[in-house]
Amino acid sequence: MGEKTNVTLPKCVEPGIEKAKPNTAPISSLIPDILREIFEHGCSTPASFLPETTEAPALAYSQVCRSWRSLTLARSTLWSSMSWGLRWWRGHNTMYRNNSDKRLAVLWDLYLSRSRQALLHVSLYLHEYDAPELREHLLDSVFKEQHRLHHLEVDCNEDILPEGTPYLLSAAPRLGFLKIKVFDRYRGIMPPKKVITVDLSGFTSLRELDLSDNVLLRGRVPANVLESLRTLNYWTVHTLPQNLATPASNPFSFLHYAPRIRRTEISGEFMSPGVLSAPPPRLDLCHLRELRLGLNDRDADFAESLLADSEIPALEEMVLAFFADTRGYQRRRWTQGKILKTLKVLLLNWVQNHDGTQDTFFDEDLRRLLQCTPALKSLHIASVWITPQTLLLLTHRSPEDAASNVCPALEKLVLDGHDERNFLSQVVIDLISSRWRPPQEKTDNEGATSFSGLTDVHLSFFLDESGEGQRRLADLRTVEPVCSFIQQGLKLVFEQS
Repeated sequence: MGEKTNVTLPKCVEPGIEKAKPNTAPISSLIPDILREIFEHGCSTPASFLPETTEAPALAYSQVCRSWRSLTLARSTLWSSMSWGLRWWRGHNTMYRNNSDKRLAVLWDLYLSRSRQALLHVSLYLHEYDAPELREHLLDSVFKEQHRLHHLEVDCNEDILPEGTPYLLSAAPRLGFLKIKVFDRYRGIMPPKKVITVDLSGFTSLRELDLSDNVLLRGRVPANVLESLRTLNYWTVHTLPQNLATPASNPFSFLHYAPRIRRTEISGEFMSPGVLSAPPPRLDLCHLRELRLGLNDRDADFAESLLADSEIPALEEMVLAFFADTRGYQRRRWTQGKILKTLKVLLLNWVQNHDGTQDTFFDEDLRRLLQCTPALKSLHIASVWITPQTLLLLTHRSPEDAASNVCPALEKLVLDGHDERNFLSQVVIDLISSRWRPPQEKTDNEGATSFSGLTDVHLSFFLDESGEGQRRLADLRTVEPVCSFIQQGLKLVFEQS
């Protein structure tokens, strides 16, 4: 009985035995370096703190097993990127008004503590549904860590800021991206009661600066920052009188000292009187590719002088918005707008006059402006003053009258006219037909495809609900020759409200 007996199992039993043996998951065989790469990829987007839809990947990884927890806690950068709240909230959604904010605040603090000394990427979107003490806690936690901020975005309205708590951003030497919007519901009519103060002299790594409304600027921008600044967006920012070397003193003068700017957005709708009274400086911005201007009609001469005298050879995209005011209105000439010659994308936005009157110079101004844009490929016009005459202006004439044509290279046209009655079916058909080129006519001598000729048309308007007569604009997608154009590749979109 003491002898060892060898037992041979039936072959039908062996596969079952093999299946019953414990197997190690393939991911467990990955070396730590590979796992760290996976974790970095999974945490490449900021953790999002929202009730019921919170996404905290670093926390999720740390709860899988002891090994993963050790790896994630050792990697502080996994915890350094976070976002609070919804970017957009229109006031009607109350699903986030509950007590889970307190638990999210604990999670927010956990991320900050586990990020240790890593550079922070933080976005705060604060709204009325956030409890007042929670807003204060979030703002305090971020401003206390400003020395390690790399990316900061704060978006709220004036009433959201805590009472009696001054917020100063001044000690952020590693900050590269800064966007602050403190919405002023009074739009400059009354002095701001609550602001976030930004001392520009403390930033030595800034590359993108985007400020709006109740932001108080002070301090001089270091010379090396002016050299490295790539983006400047400015909207109704306040400045201290003794600190006029800031973008708010005169944003165009400020651009003069930032030669490597590639994108800028500047609005003067609510600018202090006299800011744009002097002639604009001659700008020499060889790297600027995108320019967005929001000006009052009374600043027409300023805008024309700016477009005529500046050297911006690489400019490809421009947004020009006029906030209409009939007082002191002057017809724009635009005939010297040499920086418009290289434009490929142009968005024009004429906002309705405060007194509701018609801009009688709209079509003439538009013609003069578009005559300066021979390379334009995409044109978007948003205005209540779009009329059949506007469509006729954009329609190509016969070869005998070709000198009056505008935008010969246009490929995409967007018209946002608000009023359907201004879009006559036949006028729209004529416009499309005059610019459409069949595919066989879009090839050069070597057979390569040429994109000259209209390929995209987007019409947006409100339906006529007055009951006065029938609709003027038919569904052109079923009307010849537009129907045939669509079959050959034309993209036609109707957007009705």
